[in-house]
Amino acid sequence: TPQAAEARALLPAIDKALAAEAEARAKEEASRSLWSYSTHKDDMSGKSVQWAEVVSSNTLEFDFPYNVVQHGRLAIRRHPEHGLDVILQIEKGQIQCSSYDCPIRVVFDNGKPSTITGNEPADHDSTTVFLPSSLIARMAKAKEMRVQFNAFQEGAPTLIFPVKNLDRARLK
Repeated sequence: TPQAAEARALLPAIDKALAAEAEARAKEEASRSLWSYSTHKDDMSGKSVQWAEVVSSNTLEFDFPYNVVQHGRLAIRRHPEHGLDVILQIEKGQIQCSSYDCPIRVVFDNGKPSTITGNEPADHDSTTVFLPSSLIARMAKAKEMRVQFNAFQEGAPTLIFPVKNLDRARLK
């Protein structure tokens, strides 16, 4: 029928439009950032503290007494007194650090692992370790960052962070 012929003639244009729409969705998905940003006022100085945080894409599950499925968090903090920090946190458990040694292994995308030295926080919170701020430049260029640390009686677990599309301008 004439209507069927007209419909067949429209099919290539419809296929092309659907392909363009799928490509646009794929680009949007690829550009989506999983970083969350916040700002709050420092009570002592009255100045702004900026945070960027991303949650690990994998989980950890430690034995008793920390037996809960948990994600890790990787944060960047710009503080008026303390400057720029990279902070690794777990919800439960103990990251093994001491005042003289805190080896952390990191790898970006498909690169080679390297060992850096972390620092325990001033309050000795065993769920937190400070990493060198020099990692931020590498995070900004990478899609994924894997972090391995020593955990008390849990070996050396690895957390995987989707670090792509870090907006460093939001931390100025």
